[in-house]
Amino acid sequence: MFDALVNGVDRGLRALSETFSGPVGSYCRLETVDKGALVADDGSLITVLRLEGSLKHVGVEEYQTIVNGLTEKLQSIMSRPGHLIQVVFEYDPEGSDARITDLLQPSRRTAQNLGLHIGPLLENWGNALKKYCALETCWLVLWTRPSVLPASLRKTSLKARAASMAKVPTIPGCQQVSRAIDSLHDAHSGFLTGILDALKQAALLAYPLTAHEALRDMRVCVDPDFTSQDWMPLIPGDPLPLRMPDPDAQKYELLHQVIYPDFKTQLWPREGHMLSRSAIRVGDTLFGPLIMTLMPQTPKPFQEFFRVLANRDERLPYRMSFLLEHGGLNMGLKPILAAILSFTSSDNKRFNNAVEALTALDLAGVCCVKFRICLCTWAAVRTIEEKEAHLLLRRRVAELSKAVQGWGTSDVSEAIGDPLLGLTASLPAMMPTSPAPVTAAPLQDAIGMLPMRSASPWKEGSLLLRTQDGKIIPFAPNSSEQAAWIDLGVAPMGGGKSVFLNALNFAFVTQAGLNRLPWVSIIDVGPSSSGLITLLKENLPPGQKHLAAYHRLRMTEEYSINPFDTPLGCRYPLPAHKAFLVNLLCLLATDPNKNAPEKNVQGIVQRGIDLAYRERVDKPKLYYSNTLPELHQLLLQENIRLENNPTWWEVVDALFERGFTHEAIQAQRYAVPLMEDVTNQIIQNSGIQHTYDAALIKDVRTSIIDAIEAYTILGGATRFDLGDAQIVSLDLDEVATRGGSAADRQSAVMYMLARHVLGSRFFLMPDDVKLMPEKYQAYHAERIEAIREDPKRLCYDEAHRVTQNTSVADQLVADMTTMARESRKWNLSLGLYTQSIEDIPPVIIDILATTIVILGAGTDNSIEDMTKRFALNGACSNALRRLGKPGPAGSNLVALFRTGAGTSQLVLSLTIGGQPLWAFSTTTEDVAIRNNLYKRMEPSEALRRLAARFPGGSAKSEVERRRRKVTDQSGADDELVNVIKEIANELANEPVRSS
Repeated sequence: MFDALVNGVDRGLRALSETFSGPVGSYCRLETVDKGALVADDGSLITVLRLEGSLKHVGVEEYQTIVNGLTEKLQSIMSRPGHLIQVVFEYDPEGSDARITDLLQPSRRTAQNLGLHIGPLLENWGNALKKYCALETCWLVLWTRPSVLPASLRKTSLKARAASMAKVPTIPGCQQVSRAIDSLHDAHSGFLTGILDALKQAALLAYPLTAHEALRDMRVCVDPDFTSQDWMPLIPGDPLPLRMPDPDAQKYELLHQVIYPDFKTQLWPREGHMLSRSAIRVGDTLFGPLIMTLMPQTPKPFQEFFRVLANRDERLPYRMSFLLEHGGLNMGLKPILAAILSFTSSDNKRFNNAVEALTALDLAGVCCVKFRICLCTWAAVRTIEEKEAHLLLRRRVAELSKAVQGWGTSDVSEAIGDPLLGLTASLPAMMPTSPAPVTAAPLQDAIGMLPMRSASPWKEGSLLLRTQDGKIIPFAPNSSEQAAWIDLGVAPMGGGKSVFLNALNFAFVTQAGLNRLPWVSIIDVGPSSSGLITLLKENLPPGQKHLAAYHRLRMTEEYSINPFDTPLGCRYPLPAHKAFLVNLLCLLATDPNKNAPEKNVQGIVQRGIDLAYRERVDKPKLYYSNTLPELHQLLLQENIRLENNPTWWEVVDALFERGFTHEAIQAQRYAVPLMEDVTNQIIQNSGIQHTYDAALIKDVRTSIIDAIEAYTILGGATRFDLGDAQIVSLDLDEVATRGGSAADRQSAVMYMLARHVLGSRFFLMPDDVKLMPEKYQAYHAERIEAIREDPKRLCYDEAHRVTQNTSVADQLVADMTTMARESRKWNLSLGLYTQSIEDIPPVIIDILATTIVILGAGTDNSIEDMTKRFALNGACSNALRRLGKPGPAGSNLVALFRTGAGTSQLVLSLTIGGQPLWAFSTTTEDVAIRNNLYKRMEPSEALRRLAARFPGGSAKSEVERRRRKVTDQSGADDELVNVIKEIANELANEPVRSS
């Protein structure tokens, strides 16, 4: 009895203390967790959702559509008592640093796993983003209160709860785990389902937080400096920490060892004290709460309020809480008294008119809700004194007040007398009420004032984009959010297409969770990708630099590529390889002025290919020792015995059996057919002669022979070797020419050849092993499995060179169609980047592409075409006209993402910083300066110096300025000073920065 008495006295004193200037957690109404939902002290159930925002860029029309849709869905819910909605939006420019660091951390770990020394570059990338971004978080809190139940059921449920609570002692500072009302769960579940359905219908992305996640978010709002990322609250079901009991403690105090601590102490880890009647300090943060005393006379979208504060030179942090609940017209005696006393004041007359208008809306079926708004801003005491922080807080409160007052002619006041109440009301899920005065508002007007920001379908990603007003939008290449990974990029010259592609490929290489270098193959026209390849090559460990390679293909024998090469040991081509050969030879046998071959050409070349391979099996080529002297020397050293008059296939088998795989691959290049073998079969085989028209046969053979003469790299055995390189770029600038139908065909042939060289290894499947010689199956099975496990990417830059050619376009469409259906099997993504939307086949846009990036539109006709082709909404279509050229803040773009959450249409910016810009630059002058410095110092130091001197990512203007100066000051016979070398020398001779 004595313990019970002490316990009761203690609880009474505690309640009294919390009522009159109690501890900082005194207004927290949360009690415990039941069946995954938070429970308040009155038994209410609470679920917290993270409201990410709209998957589509929101303009005026889109905004109104969303508001109308949500109003229609929520009308019935908010017309009944018992449900309460709180929306809390937090904007924290100072928090972007930690958020960006967290998002880049997986890329840092991947870089460490791969041995890539790119930490400084990632840091520079993050610092560039921080200048333009703020941490934005929006919570949607759903309360289901006991009043939702019918009176009889509510009475019965409360009695059952009281009986359950009586069985468990109520201990101060501990959770009362029996507070929940069981019969509320069904109503709360239905409430949650209805809200999620309404949000989905409006294309708003939201997801429920677990109790642990929700409580952690609340504590971060209260005391971010005192909350670790790994902090987790203790809720029923969690293991309690083992503690040694105090032998002198009272019995009820011993129960603290076995009962979960209350949320007031868990969520408010440090005590606070009032700085003034309108400011309070909690931990290291000073808070200044505000309450809206006069709602906007002309309600305006939240975005207008947001834009005012986001565009300030000194952006201030703030949190804004919107509270909506049933019963907007339940005003008690106020309407009656105002009607009686209307003659005494014009305010009473206006009040009566407002009540009459709202009553008329209510009779018309329009739901009116109680609507309250409170706000809060803060200043941290970290690097400044409390007095200085208090002055900063006062300035921020004043700026926030002015911004609110300009938002539709409203007014605010400070939370005078009890700033703790104002602070708590601005926190998500802490309490179901607010000190702000209640306003009756039509549901549509209230919803129209809620924050509707753009949202990323990804929570994390290795490529960080941002909205133009500063929200971070991560993009994750090869994520499970997309059914396939096919990205398209469209931009006019100078629109930033190459920089974006380099950034995306860099993000692909550094995506989270990699322990091995992924496979990236880039087919380029020009040196656009050389900067990325050089960056990776220079930063890989010494023994792995060969894994990144850039090759500029030339029409010489040194770069010979025999398209008839097969996987090691294979006497015949695999089905996909054979289809490629048929397409290639049909293209060579097609009139350059036509888009498709003549009838029966495909049959001729197909039979010619089959016969050529069969002949090289039945009559294999003889081995000649002087063809590869080093290989012959190896055969002698290893005492590899061969039969008299050995064939190349015998050499291949013998080398493979001894474990000389690389040498066996070299030997096989002389065992497989050449293109001239196909022409011989076409003209000599009686079956072909008797089946097809003689003139057509002659034309096909002549066309292929002409191609062998014209395209030097196609005629002989393969000499161009990628080796073990996994990140490869083939520059086709010299071989993919322009200027007429013949040049277009040559470009198409080179693209097809490059795709075969770079991509054929990606498309091998385990079923293909069954078609290979038995002795080679184990080797290929292991190799195919290793490649299949790793992420792979194949990119076409400047694809407009070939997409208008039927043969190549058909190959692209076939690749993408197969990938869209089976990309999970290959773990392969494909990129296609070009200058005009007209260059991309419609089937790729409409069905296959999962990511589309538009970095510039050009003319009005082009904008209209893109709007139609991509089904852009009005806001994105209007944004196309304002994308502009890349600038100091990065390049602007319109991005479409097709994910499991729906199709996103967002207006974004790519901001990557001076060091990545220098690393990816392809300007001739920049490349020369960069490569000069790479030879003199570590790449990271070279990029640091370049970015410090030329933060815009280019020295082209400085080079031009110096050259003009030299020309003005020298005569015609004076030597032109090498200004590029001069700039490089200046940078190299700068003093080393101390660490």
